[in-house]
Amino acid sequence: MGKRIVFIWLLLAFAWVAKSQNYMIKGIVTDSITGEPLPYVAVILKGTTIGATTDLDGAFTLSSSSKVRTLQVSYLGYTEKELKFVPGKAEHLKIQLAPTSINLSEVIIKPGKERYRKKDNPAVTFIKNAIARRESNDPRNHDYFRYDQYEKMVFAMNDYQPKPKKDGKAGKFDFLTEFIDTLEVGKTILPVSEREKIQTVYYRKDPKTEKRVVQATKAAGVDEVFSRDGMQQFLNEVFREVNIFQNDIPLFLNRFVSPMSTMGPNFYKYYLLDTVEVAGQKCVDLGFAPFTPETFGFTGHLFITLDSTYFVQKVKLNVPKKINLNFVGGMTIEQTFDRAPDGTRIITKDDINVDFKLTEKSKGMYARRLNIYSNQAFEGPDDPKVFEESAPIIIPMEAIAVRRISGRRIVLLRRELASRITWSC
Repeated sequence: MGKRIVFIWLLLAFAWVAKSQNYMIKGIVTDSITGEPLPYVAVILKGTTIGATTDLDGAFTLSSSSKVRTLQVSYLGYTEKELKFVPGKAEHLKIQLAPTSINLSEVIIKPGKERYRKKDNPAVTFIKNAIARRESNDPRNHDYFRYDQYEKMVFAMNDYQPKPKKDGKAGKFDFLTEFIDTLEVGKTILPVSEREKIQTVYYRKDPKTEKRVVQATKAAGVDEVFSRDGMQQFLNEVFREVNIFQNDIPLFLNRFVSPMSTMGPNFYKYYLLDTVEVAGQKCVDLGFAPFTPETFGFTGHLFITLDSTYFVQKVKLNVPKKINLNFVGGMTIEQTFDRAPDGTRIITKDDINVDFKLTEKSKGMYARRLNIYSNQAFEGPDDPKVFEESAPIIIPMEAIAVRRISGRRIVLLRRELASRITWSC
């Protein structure tokens, strides 16, 4: 009898230990666009055969004793997602899946199952909260605002390939290969002109005034590219200052609707795509695209912090090709922001890239303007008389440097450049 009791106790102890090693995972899977639950979604522990499927309400329950701590969530027509979890703290998971047919680099290709709606759409609610707070963290709410700005402008030939002579010998333009650069997207360019500038910008709220003091400039390459009236006018239009926190953004003699505009929810579709980390801040990746691709709007992403401030940490804008802007084959704008101790929004980087053709027969050109901002402060200039200057730009010092290219090579480069562009734009 005693042996039997001991045996029963051993069985119970074994069962208790086995049970204690099991953990439970519960959650719900929804569409990132509509917020509606997704049935029959596969939820599997990565690298195992242990899994479950969601019910008609998008809910699932999974029990396991595996040491695996990563869930794989997959569903036909949606982007597969991986999610790490902690046993004992994974009983109320909320998982959102985005349709794979969404293409934000160009325009939205409507999936057959997409039922976009503004009402009760969490993405629309999220962007409305962000828009409502855009004015409160504007740096120009301060009496004074100052910062240093480094600007670099590059004008280049797109997809440049030196042409060898017919007999197989080196071509006359082969020397240019030492100046060739490769962009992150894999595109090869030949810079023909570069300009750099360092300036300090001063802003005063009352009376409203802005002055720029240029500290130094530098030019390299064939600088006539920027000097021709037609080209300079074109580049000035391309590289306008972009403020996404205004309702409208002027570009190419048109006014584009900003994704942060008060009319944004009536102009754009918004999508809660994912949660990512930007500059150490946990953010929502909020995708957007116009309801009508041919209208003057952008496609892209807003990265907004997951806190009560709804702070825009980063933005990526694309100009859709369907707009059919003259001379413009593609354009991207990327901006990053930082938050001052009092919550004020401070831009830290502004990067604009443009591919264009001035004529249908000409080969493509590439232009880029990169701005880096630093030393932001909410105080006036050391010399208040800076605001009394009549000119908007003051140049106390100018340093000019020219890249060392021989005279004959400059002539050859000008000929090659002339074959690509016309100055009568």
